[in-house]
Amino acid sequence: AGRIFDSISDDAKEVLETLRHRVYSVSQLETYGRCPFQFFAQRLLRLIGVEELEEEFSPMEKGSILHETMFEFYTERREKNLPMLLNCSEEDFEFALRQLLRIAERKLSEVDIPDAFWDLEKELILGDKETGRGVLREFLEFERGRSTSFQPKYFEVGFGSELGSQTRIDTTLSSEEPVAAGNVLLRGKVDRVEVGAEAFAIIDYKTGSTVAKLDEIRSGISLQLPIYLFTIEKMLTEKLGRTLNPAGGLYYQLRNPVALKVGVGNAHYKEELDAARSRSNLLPTDAELRGLIGKSIRLVNTYVDDIAQGRFPLTTEDKIDKVCSYCEYKTICRIQSVRRVEQAQSEAL
Repeated sequence: AGRIFDSISDDAKEVLETLRHRVYSVSQLETYGRCPFQFFAQRLLRLIGVEELEEEFSPMEKGSILHETMFEFYTERREKNLPMLLNCSEEDFEFALRQLLRIAERKLSEVDIPDAFWDLEKELILGDKETGRGVLREFLEFERGRSTSFQPKYFEVGFGSELGSQTRIDTTLSSEEPVAAGNVLLRGKVDRVEVGAEAFAIIDYKTGSTVAKLDEIRSGISLQLPIYLFTIEKMLTEKLGRTLNPAGGLYYQLRNPVALKVGVGNAHYKEELDAARSRSNLLPTDAELRGLIGKSIRLVNTYVDDIAQGRFPLTTEDKIDKVCSYCEYKTICRIQSVRRVEQAQSEAL
């Protein structure tokens, strides 16, 4: 089921074959990994789900503003050679906080949200008048208290896109050339790269409460961290001539309470990864981390091969609860019918 190659015209087959040479984003291939039919409906048929009109501050808008704020904050500090936040003095901390709030206030002032809770949303980010405590202060306090020896170095590192038209991009490391992972060309953007003497880590900013688990990375539902580790290692070598080992990928949750969670990493760098609360996501050796990266690259190539061969089956049973609940194509998908038939057959036995 879900194999369309033998049922379509020769012209359509040629179109599918051209998809082998497309430049893919990691999120597109993650969609295929979650559910090939969802990829087919969204990316090939380009069906658009009916969305409710939202007047409130959406998670996407919040994420975009915080990403822009972090990018401007760190690039400005890098350009002015300002001191690291790690273990900084109270004076340096207060200066950094004023700088960060100034940028965020400007970004928020550019957004017009007709929402009764808009002032509350801004207060949660910037801090209330009584205590001054908001997400941004919590974030800076977290940064000051980290135990890592890694330093934030590159921000919004893009690859494989038309970067010249983007203002939020790190020109030091970014490249308009796509990155080859096996036979597949990839594009994307890494929020933050931290560098140490012999290794590096990547950070993905998150404003939501959920992050990918290690079993989702292993199964190919979540490809971002391993593929971005592969990409940054390659870009550091080819563009800057730096040979650094991938230490791991982290999720920085920009919400209350602010948290830094290891998505996947090498246990050798557990201190640099601030892994005291995320040890279960650490792999024992560099070889095992690289093995997981290699597996993700193989999955990427398998997905593109399957796309080019017209394989768009429904998601598998073990992924239904994670995929189908929030899928905007479930009204045209036959997954529920299949499950009812299977349930009836099981009850009849």
